[in-house]
Amino acid sequence: MHLGKCYYNGVGIDQNNNLALYWYRKAADQGLVNAQTELGDYYYGQDGVFQSIEKLKQAVTWYKKAAEQGNDYAQYSLAYCYYNGKGVDTNYPEAVKWYRKAAAQGYDAALYELGQCYYEGNGVAKNYQEAVKLFRQAIDKGNEDAQLALAECYLYGRGVKKNLDKAIGLYQPLADKGNGSAKEGLRNVEAARRAPAIDRAQNQYYNTIVRKYGAKAANAMLNGRPYVGMPEGVIRDFVFVDGDGIAFNAYGFSRLVQGYKLYLPTTRLAIYIAAGNIKAPRWIYCQRGRVSAIKW
Repeated sequence: MHLGKCYYNGVGIDQNNNLALYWYRKAADQGLVNAQTELGDYYYGQDGVFQSIEKLKQAVTWYKKAAEQGNDYAQYSLAYCYYNGKGVDTNYPEAVKWYRKAAAQGYDAALYELGQCYYEGNGVAKNYQEAVKLFRQAIDKGNEDAQLALAECYLYGRGVKKNLDKAIGLYQPLADKGNGSAKEGLRNVEAARRAPAIDRAQNQYYNTIVRKYGAKAANAMLNGRPYVGMPEGVIRDFVFVDGDGIAFNAYGFSRLVQGYKLYLPTTRLAIYIAAGNIKAPRWIYCQRGRVSAIKW
């Protein structure tokens, strides 16, 4: 096994993958767990990317031999293959089985992945509380993915009471180290802080629109379905204001060609319409204060 590693890494001898594989297999055939995991990694390659199905199947074979001998890394690796369909058909219950075995030995990545299985409901019944428990165990072992996952639980109140301060406490140390997911998480926390104020402002404004133009006109604009005969004013006035007093156009028709009373979409909305990603009128023509024609 050690001789195989020397050949594989070119330590004290010329690097030679064929001879490394030969000596790894010699040791693995004798039941040496470390050699079996090395063979599994050899056949799996760099994250399994661009590996042939034949090599991935070989990886699964050797991971399984080592996993059955109780090796936590091999158990985790085998579970990962079952979960992601690498060298075997995707099988969530089988993945959970092996993640659980590795997690029982305290393998941090297995604790995190098993938590994700409970969080998503893959291979087990969805259980946010159990997911949180596993994430915490993985965090205690220094797993940063679990730290991100637990922060999300606090952000959305899944398995724990919603607590934005605790979410920040988990995201911030990782963000300070440059973790992009943590930085995005902090932005989501900020959005969650502002959401209630935005909702209140939007509801207040919507009620104002209803009082001025009626529920039918307000709902038509909310659903992107203006109709002939709708008051022109609702098109001009349909603008929400967020909690910080920043106005934004909710429907996208803010450009008015005064001479013709023709409402055109904003440039951004026009791009969406052209790309076919949104259903909205291309223009709304008004006469005597009412919508008289709509072009889709």
